[in-house]
Amino acid sequence: SIDTYRAGGSASVGRDLDDARYWSIKGDADESMNFLEKAFTARGLLAVAVFRDRAFDHIESDSRYLALRDRNLGRINEERAVLGLNPLTEEFFQ
Repeated sequence: SIDTYRAGGSASVGRDLDDARYWSIKGDADESMNFLEKAFTARGLLAVAVFRDRAFDHIESDSRYLALRDRNLGRINEERAVLGLNPLTEEFFQ
């Protein structure tokens, strides 16, 4: 069942991202954000490429999307600091 599939950890995160892309393209920012938040919560951070994905062009100015991108960038930079790497900046998403 779909519930079993969704309980599958990282496989579920991939499905959540697919659903977020679908709803963004369909123009439903609320559903898209629900799935993006779910993927972020399940994984703890998302690949930077997610926020450069053209599928999210429809919601890239949404304040919830920008806030999630900022939280994600913060977590990425925490990990980069541990590794002794310079932080990424907002310009990375341009």
